[in-house]
Amino acid sequence: MYKKILVAIDNSSLSQAIFTQALELAKAMGASLLIVHSLSDEEEGIPIPVANRLDSIYWAPGTELNLAAWEEEWNHYQSANLELLRRFAAQANGTGVATEFRQLVGTPGKVICKAAQK
Repeated sequence: MYKKILVAIDNSSLSQAIFTQALELAKAMGASLLIVHSLSDEEEGIPIPVANRLDSIYWAPGTELNLAAWEEEWNHYQSANLELLRRFAAQANGTGVATEFRQLVGTPGKVICKAAQK
């Protein structure tokens, strides 16, 4: 019935359960999986480039360090989520379900709909 099943994950505790259900459905239907994660400011734990003190909002000597720290946090956040996608894909591929994944930037609803249309 289904050829490809899109499963959207995030950093919530429900992601494993949602992925497991999608994987079981894919196995039962002989379908492949497309796992999607959205890098969005709506997700809990995302590093937001907001100053932790009001006096550092405006440029001042040393502000570049805040930007560098945020960039480092962002790269870590992005890498950690990419690793999560890889683990889910490896788990699915290990059960014989063909799986691909995408990590996209944007509002989750729009990103998921765009991935589904493609």
